[in-house]
Amino acid sequence: MHETGIAVEIFRSALSATEEREGVAPIRLLQVCVAVGELASIDPTVLQQAWVSVLAGGPHEHVELKVRWCPVSRICPTCNAAKAGANGEALLLCPDCHGPLAVEGGDELELESVEFEKIPSSQPHS
Repeated sequence: MHETGIAVEIFRSALSATEEREGVAPIRLLQVCVAVGELASIDPTVLQQAWVSVLAGGPHEHVELKVRWCPVSRICPTCNAAKAGANGEALLLCPDCHGPLAVEGGDELELESVEFEKIPSSQPHS
């Protein structure tokens, strides 16, 4: 399950982003949002489960992972129509005229946002 490794890297990237933003000030992560494309070979449900497993029992186990699903766009220039493929299928040729499709998007794996709050210096870090 490669989603576990991806969840670890998303978490590391989120922490890194907050460190760049806040320097050494203590922070509490609240929410991380990522975009996942249909062709990225990542199951959003499995990624969510991996996220929970990676953070379980640690100081960040409360952090929510939101996944924005990004479908691929497949347009046949000959038929001038959108063509649907099976989820995750590249579908490079039009099923009707067999001409090449213009395929756009669907390959995203991007950290979109990290929500956090500063921890007042009187509170313990968690």
